[in-house]
Amino acid sequence: MSTRRTHNSNDAIRFNNLDLNRRVQTTTRLAAVLFVVALLFVPITFTIPRPMAPLLVLAGGLLCIGATFMLARRGLPTVAAWLLVGTFTIATLGSLAVTAPSLAISSGFYLSMAVVIAGLTMRPLQVWLVTGINLVGFAFTIWLFHADALSNPTRALPIYSSSGMLVMVGGIAFIGAQVFQRVLNEVVAARTEADQARSALQSANNNLEQQVAAQTAELRANLAAQQLLAGELRESLVTQQLLNQTINDLALPLIPVRDDTLIVPMTGAIDSNRASSLTTSVLSWIEERHTRTVILDITGVPVVDTQVAKTLLQIADATRLMGAETVLVGMRPEVAQSLIGLGVELKGLRTAASLQAGLLLTKQGAG
Repeated sequence: MSTRRTHNSNDAIRFNNLDLNRRVQTTTRLAAVLFVVALLFVPITFTIPRPMAPLLVLAGGLLCIGATFMLARRGLPTVAAWLLVGTFTIATLGSLAVTAPSLAISSGFYLSMAVVIAGLTMRPLQVWLVTGINLVGFAFTIWLFHADALSNPTRALPIYSSSGMLVMVGGIAFIGAQVFQRVLNEVVAARTEADQARSALQSANNNLEQQVAAQTAELRANLAAQQLLAGELRESLVTQQLLNQTINDLALPLIPVRDDTLIVPMTGAIDSNRASSLTTSVLSWIEERHTRTVILDITGVPVVDTQVAKTLLQIADATRLMGAETVLVGMRPEVAQSLIGLGVELKGLRTAASLQAGLLLTKQGAG
């Protein structure tokens, strides 16, 4: 309700401003035109006998028209319009008082001009007020100065015609003023709708900007969270790799028993990755410690198949190339039978039944 009242109040203010501007412009332009027309009558007055009285009337009219122009320019169009209409009405009625009744039709024309001016410069109801004042003034002037003309139908006809014309012009001027007012109302309504649409669009743009900002902030927060999670995953991966390396080191330990002897206890299943890691570790140890004998203990290996045998032979060949000897210990009877059944030959490998036997074998070889 308060919003509607605010809109109505704004519409009223806009209507008043537009109507005020229209009436100011119309009044000033009419005053300027009438001032020029009045100046044109000045030379004409010198062509008639006794021009002093007409000159005084013109001078008064020029003063009133000039005052009308100044009042309108100062933002007082209503006062200026009443002054202009009053000047027309008084001048016309004064002329009617000193002219013959047969010229009443011309007086009615000038009074109608005053009504037309009112229609252009005043509100609709004020137009009827001006029309009524002119009718009353016209009737009073006829009754006061030409009452005998009313009893003569021929002389009274121009008077009645002028009165009818004045009423008709008043109605037309009233309709014109109403049309002006309706057009202004439509203009104000259209401007108000445009302002409301612009406000709604601005509000929608603001909401959209807020939504975009909120979504951008949310995306940034999600991105930061994902980056943090990725960092944690990278740290976890590094930790896992270190843990795997530790497990591999523990799963394939290298135990030196003498300066030139290395024991490699093998446990669990030996796949290609463990075999490669084991080979690399043994060769690195041989290079760094100048080891002469490598003892491969397969006691903890549950199954020795072709793949495991191949790994053992590869380690033996690699250590031989590095100048070291490989001894295979922990060969259980079932493992030996399995290798014979698979047709695997461990050529180039010295073997012993147990670790103690292998150590003894290497000691004898050294002796």
